[in-house]
Amino acid sequence: MKIKFLWILTSFFVVFAASAGKSGRWKIAADGSVIWTIGEDIPHYDHVEMSGESVSSVIRYGVNADGSFHLERTVIWPMLRTVPNDTHASLTERFAMDFMDLLVANHAVLRSEKVKSITFNGYLTVVSEYAFTHRDLIRGERRHAAVELTRTIFPSPDNPV
Repeated sequence: MKIKFLWILTSFFVVFAASAGKSGRWKIAADGSVIWTIGEDIPHYDHVEMSGESVSSVIRYGVNADGSFHLERTVIWPMLRTVPNDTHASLTERFAMDFMDLLVANHAVLRSEKVKSITFNGYLTVVSEYAFTHRDLIRGERRHAAVELTRTIFPSPDNPV
């Protein structure tokens, strides 16, 4: 299973690196991961499929024109089938809710998300900045972030989660 996972991951990097050079959006980092530092090249949306021990997922993600992060997850449980020996009959659920909308810090709702970077190295890692109020957004000519948040999205390679 681990060899298959590594083969899929290596194949993904080869295809991803080939397409990364064409758009100029993605860069290969020194550690071998690919990173997109968000600039003026938004909006942009993409997807990636990841599989773990007992679950697979299709992650549809992107950065909206206002700099906020867009995320939808389709989770597939291949071992839970409604029709035996039919992989297309696996239990599948799509989650379009962004759980970050539910976060509160210091009794205030986080507002005005601005994605700083998205990195893929087997995990999808998104770094964003948030503000508490509109006054927090601009201090002088520079944007002032109240909170920096890092999301890491991945299916477990060795647990059924």
